[in-house]
Amino acid sequence: MNRQARTAHTARWWQQAARAHAQLSAGIRPDTTWSSFTMDPGEVAFGNLMIQDIDYSRLIVPNPVHYHQPGRLVVGSPQFVTGALLGSMAAGMLGRRRARKMSQPYWEDPVGAMVTITDRRLYCDAWGTALRFDYAATTGVDPNLGCSQVTLSFANTTPLRLTGPAAVLVAVFASHHVHGPAAASMPQLAALRQVPVAVGVR
Repeated sequence: MNRQARTAHTARWWQQAARAHAQLSAGIRPDTTWSSFTMDPGEVAFGNLMIQDIDYSRLIVPNPVHYHQPGRLVVGSPQFVTGALLGSMAAGMLGRRRARKMSQPYWEDPVGAMVTITDRRLYCDAWGTALRFDYAATTGVDPNLGCSQVTLSFANTTPLRLTGPAAVLVAVFASHHVHGPAAASMPQLAALRQVPVAVGVR
């Protein structure tokens, strides 16, 4: 896909997201669709995102790594002892710095995913296994439309980050289902409110 085609492709996602944002803000339910995932009774789907349009990534939180430097006995001339102590101090600093780095959380490499947006949750399939992320367990939605990504935090599992042209649509539905009416004026979604759309009436 060349640059012009990519731009047009992204613009279509923005148009779809802007329309959904306007509809949800006005209390109008967007069009529903089918889902390849097994949903709960009464659950409805609003969008199916393919692997070429959305990437999936989780925050990895390693177990703390502690550095322990064993003591040692150094015998020799004053210069030798001083050099050994300085070398031991430098090695200790390096070991502690490496341990801190290994203990830091990091985002795993993103991978293409299939995602379905419903009125109750997100379904994600990135490794052949369907995972569900309920809005009821979501503690935060952080859209970054300029980077084409949205990050969701949860009460009972590690954060989820979705990136790609379709992430803007996830950002809209997740924001509205988690934050309710406050999503209509979220600053992170302000750019969508500048996109002219026909909201439609049901």
